[in-house]
Amino acid sequence: MFIGNNVSISPEVHLITASHDINSESFEYFEKSIKVDDFVWIGTRATILPGVNLKKGCVVASGSVVTKDVSSYDIVAGVPAKVIGKRNEKLNYNCKWFPPFD
Repeated sequence: MFIGNNVSISPEVHLITASHDINSESFEYFEKSIKVDDFVWIGTRATILPGVNLKKGCVVASGSVVTKDVSSYDIVAGVPAKVIGKRNEKLNYNCKWFPPFD
């Protein structure tokens, strides 16, 4: 798992890095890392599935389920998440509102 700088992860977000192969006779377990680049905003109750890369400045709307990589500055929403817009590429803020995760 990689989480960049100035990332906003809202309450009740699920970052799922492991699952099972549903077509495997033995229900094989696997892990795939998630990468969250700088200035990404993940809305409340969004779910990010194994192996997804959230690229710089993208936004994941609340309640979305992200099954594929999201391009820089794209805004995605839905189940499964689809592009619904583009974000301003001139981002210059700092997510230091609360203490970091420790």
